[in-house]
Amino acid sequence: MSEIFISYARTNEPEAHRIAEALKGLGYRVWRDDELPAHRDYSDVIEERLRAAKAVVVVWSGEAVKSQWVRAEADLAREAGTMVQLTLDDAPLPMPFNRIQCADLRGWQGDPGYAGWRKVVESVAALVGGPAAAPDADRPSGSPVRPTTPDRFSIALAPFADPAGAASGDDFADGLGAEIATALARFPGLLVGDAGPASVARYRLEGTVRRSGPRVRINVQLRDGSGGARVWAEGFDGALDDPFALQDDIAGAVAGRVEAAIISNETRGLAGCPVESLSAHELWLRARETIRRGGLEQVAEIEALAERAVALEPGHAPSLSLLACALGFRIAYAGAGADVAALGGRLQQTVDRAMLTGADDPEVLVWIAEALLMAEKDTVVARALAERALEMNPGHVLAWDISANVLLQAGEYEEALARYRRFLHLDPKSPWRTWVLPSIGCCLVAMGRFQEAIAPAKEGLQIAPRNPWGAAGLIAALAHSGRVDEAREVLAQFDPRQAGVFRSSQFGPKLTGLIEEALRLAGWTGWAES
Repeated sequence: MSEIFISYARTNEPEAHRIAEALKGLGYRVWRDDELPAHRDYSDVIEERLRAAKAVVVVWSGEAVKSQWVRAEADLAREAGTMVQLTLDDAPLPMPFNRIQCADLRGWQGDPGYAGWRKVVESVAALVGGPAAAPDADRPSGSPVRPTTPDRFSIALAPFADPAGAASGDDFADGLGAEIATALARFPGLLVGDAGPASVARYRLEGTVRRSGPRVRINVQLRDGSGGARVWAEGFDGALDDPFALQDDIAGAVAGRVEAAIISNETRGLAGCPVESLSAHELWLRARETIRRGGLEQVAEIEALAERAVALEPGHAPSLSLLACALGFRIAYAGAGADVAALGGRLQQTVDRAMLTGADDPEVLVWIAEALLMAEKDTVVARALAERALEMNPGHVLAWDISANVLLQAGEYEEALARYRRFLHLDPKSPWRTWVLPSIGCCLVAMGRFQEAIAPAKEGLQIAPRNPWGAAGLIAALAHSGRVDEAREVLAQFDPRQAGVFRSSQFGPKLTGLIEEALRLAGWTGWAES
């Protein structure tokens, strides 16, 4: 549960967000009512979180004084002895709160040395523990504090401008910025706001628009919000004959690549941290990175990370969906003697729990769809979930991948290929291409384009050598191209413990037959082991 609850009036949302991000930067876990789940009565959730919090930061203002909700929350915290109050303006505090010490944050813009903020930090530390000294105090050598990764990553979006200095008045640039903001907002893990002198965000997104006749070049870069270091940058070119279509296309590509860059950056920051020190969200980040690598040896790690995350937060839907995926992997890889029925029962229970709290999260939906596909459990539901995820967020590259996987299993190879290529259009450098490139190869094999299938299948295996679906596709492409000796070489490096995928229905009926024929040509004798 969260350590700190923030109570505020709706008109003070920007200030509450700034306070929350500053506290998260000190290593605290913070909850605000913008995290209310869609399936529960909000008053029950608020009271539950309020009573569980070790500190309740009450943000007073003229509007907050008028709010019955803020006053009720402050009163409960006062009685529990967990209240830390601060004021944003000159409005007098209501009784009995006017008799309790209140930090003055009038005019605070995020400065960690601000006197009122230091008072807030010291009061929170006294209730919760953690950084008892002010944020800028010297720390003892040898005892670094690892910053906690927030559950949502804030992005300040600066207006797009041309390098000559025209920061406004450009309809195309303004429209592009608006489209990018909308596309980013479709990712539940991102929190998008305008950049400005008062913004305190973990990241800052900025860009320029340059014209040359009928064409335009857009350069976009993502920077760290505190130090300004560049995290990601890319350029896009296009024709202005249909500016709305170009804005839509670039906005979708930018949003997907920004989300991927942020997750990659945050995951790297967790490298080397003991698992015991990670939050549920951080465990999910690490499990998500692990699942990308593929291979049987990764399954136990994914499962352990996701289970630990769920133990910390039983309703953490992203971790539940990855746990379901790990169980789906186990079923797909299962050889003789595996208790598939028991695994299937665990999988269904995990899917039900994930859907209870994550039905509105495209990330959760795509992983559940993938789990059901790998377990060959319910392809109708898998298809519906993947399609719904795409409708909710057309810029979610994994939704294109997994929806294509559904079509591959159904034998709809041409449409699957189109979706895999849409994935690469949105993010050609995506780390998830380790799965998509071999899948493109598989589609081409099924369509009889064996020579063309070799290159993407090979490239995918070079990035992720343990991907058994990639190995199956490459063996088939090589063997049916007459390069049987090379197919045997690929087969010789294959882990026979993963041979269950060779008989999987995930390839669709036509491709399954082509793979089985290629394996016979390559001399596969491992069916008894599978």
